[in-house]
Amino acid sequence: MISFSLVPLCWCDSILTYCLISRDHYNLYEEDFSILDQNRFINLKKLYPYIPDELNNILLNFSGYASNFYLSVDELIDDLRAAFKVIYGG
Repeated sequence: MISFSLVPLCWCDSILTYCLISRDHYNLYEEDFSILDQNRFINLKKLYPYIPDELNNILLNFSGYASNFYLSVDELIDDLRAAFKVIYGG
């Protein structure tokens, strides 16, 4: 049995993609999915509007909407810090 507390969010999101999402119902497009795995839903803001823009923008860097990419890990870390400040109020 899988402990869902140990399952990463991206894996749970894949399960939701397969089980719950109809592309037609939610107006999902190819760009809403990962450029690395066409079955992995990335644009979580479409399904969960309460997700902060800062966090969703990080995910969108790995979607078909991406026009610019992270050139270094430091850029990703800076964006994660900004998202954590919004989420945790810090």
